[in-house]
Amino acid sequence: MSAPGDTPAGIRRVARLAADAAIVWGVTCFLIVAIVVGLHLALKARYSGTRIFNHYAILSEVQKKVYGTAWSAADLNDMLTWTWSPGWIYEPWLGFREKPRASRFVNVSADGVRASKGGAPDLSGVGPQSVFVFGGSTMFGYGVADAETVSSHLQAILGPGARVHNLGRAYYYSRQENLFFESLAQAGLRPKVAVFVDGLNERCDLEAYQKETAALFARAQGEYQWRPADAAYPLLFFAGKLAKAAGRGEPAAPAFDLHRLDCERHGRKAPLAEVLAQNLARREQLCAEMGVRCVTVLQPIAGLHGEHPDRSQHSDEARATLRRKFDQMLPVFKAHRAVDATGALDGIGPAYVDGLHYSSAASRAIAERIAAALDSPSR
Repeated sequence: MSAPGDTPAGIRRVARLAADAAIVWGVTCFLIVAIVVGLHLALKARYSGTRIFNHYAILSEVQKKVYGTAWSAADLNDMLTWTWSPGWIYEPWLGFREKPRASRFVNVSADGVRASKGGAPDLSGVGPQSVFVFGGSTMFGYGVADAETVSSHLQAILGPGARVHNLGRAYYYSRQENLFFESLAQAGLRPKVAVFVDGLNERCDLEAYQKETAALFARAQGEYQWRPADAAYPLLFFAGKLAKAAGRGEPAAPAFDLHRLDCERHGRKAPLAEVLAQNLARREQLCAEMGVRCVTVLQPIAGLHGEHPDRSQHSDEARATLRRKFDQMLPVFKAHRAVDATGALDGIGPAYVDGLHYSSAASRAIAERIAAALDSPSR
């Protein structure tokens, strides 16, 4: 029998087991936290700054042919990194704009203007000689240097009597461009001519990053939001990188359907063509109100116009999707007297540096078509 006050052996064993379990649990929690924090710091150091990626290693043979021998692998990696890596920042009314950047080949001002060779580096000095060029990433010039964009080629064609501003931004479409133009004009920034190059990005509404903006809006009002995945974000991010490196990961795609043909707004359904017609009609009103000459250009679309033999960059399915969209939009652009530049790339090949974006030669051909329209008194 145990003496009075002695703890029974069974209870002592349970206590020791509980103490050992507590130590193991504490050490395990410490290791998990240490791993997550360490991984977070490592990923932050590796991915937060601008890093030069080896884009050249994954270019197809067709892409290498388009870029030619004028580009070294190092220069091409630098240009493509500064095109794709910086991303976008929030912009009131418009949703987002290109993030400012300064590099050898890709330069964007704080107000979202991409530098044009011989043209405007920003929005300063807007006046009677100014030509605004609006559009999506094809007008920004994804995949080419500052001097190879449509705006730079247009500046070279128009000469020193004009001052071209490259206002192209990824994902932008007719309604966003209208809002952009209106905000500039209301601020007193009115050009001699505004050129809108549209077609590829036409969609129902301003959708890019709207879900993310809604989440931030709710959080800013003090609404408590937490996702279990947040605690393991470094691990999930790292796992995604490993999957991509192993060839199992897919490039990030927009969280919306960029090419759907039916729109629904405020509970009402309408075809994309009807929404586009409304956008173009509103543009005509804005240009008349602001006293600015405006020219809308129907752009060439990859897989439909110009040579694009690289199926690895632009599949037959993607081409068929764009064909259906183009066939619905074409009568609308014609009805609003848009300049048809879809034939500008005839004889140029390959005309695209990737799945969607123009080569320097293609950009020049489009610029020539725009310049011809600006010379026409009927436009």
